Amino acid sequence: MASSSKPSKSSPKQAKPKPEASNPAPEKETPEEAAKPGSGFFGQVGDAFRTAGASAEKYAKMGLSKAELEKERLDLYQAHSRLGETVMKIWDESEDVAVRAGDPEIAKRRKEVREIRERMAKLRERINTLRAGS
Repeated sequence: MASSSKPSKSSPKQAKPKPEASNPAPEKETPEEAAKPGSGFFGQVGDAFRTAGASAEKYAKMGLSKAELEKERLDLYQAHSRLGETVMKIWDESEDVAVRAGDPEIAKRRKEVREIRERMAKLRERINTLRAGS
């Protein structure tokens, strides 16, 4: 009875059939899926570019603010110059050599200096905020 359907105990183990549903073939990524952030090589490269872009934008804003601050410094120097010229003009035109703080020309120049200093303070604050990364 060698043709029995039962395997003998001395025969090697038969391989179990693999279930097809539990082990599907891996699907390849489409270019759209590969371009998504965090997926695969291209996703990592894209993330790196986004990070670099954010840093570049931050430093560009800082550079722009510093350039604006330098412009305001120049404006302040020019305002001081105009203030000094106004004082000298009033002094030269005055008979009693007195320059009053309430003189309208002096008040106008002092206001200009004060406004420039306020703008400079705002720019410095913006630069410090950008440096802090907020």
